[in-house]
Amino acid sequence: MQSVDVAIVGGGMVGLAVACGLQGSGLRVAVLEQRVPEPLAADAPPQLRVSAINAASEKLLTRLGVWQDILSRRASCYHGMEVWDKDSFGHISFDDQSMAIAILGISLKTQ
Repeated sequence: MQSVDVAIVGGGMVGLAVACGLQGSGLRVAVLEQRVPEPLAADAPPQLRVSAINAASEKLLTRLGVWQDILSRRASCYHGMEVWDKDSFGHISFDDQSMAIAILGISLKTQ
C-alpha cells in the first residue's frame, strides 16, 4: 500500500480541481474514484445534465490551467438563469443585462 499526504475522495469537478490546485506543492496526492470515467466523445448526443460555471469559477479554472481545455468541450454561454423550488413559492432570476456584463456564465456538458 502506498502512502500519500492528501487523499481526495471523488474524481468529480471539485475533487479534480483540488488535485490540480495541489499540483507542484510537493505533496503526494491521490484521487480516489469508484469508477473509471468514460471518455467524452465530441460527437455524442447532447445530455440533459449540465453545469453552470460562473465568473469566479472561470477564474479559478484559468489559474489551475484547465479553462481552455474545458472550453473546447461542449461549452456555451448563458445569459440568464431562473431558480425555483417546486415545493414553495421561492423564485429568483439573474440576467447579464441587469448586471451590465457580457455573459452570465458558461454552461458545460457533464457526465
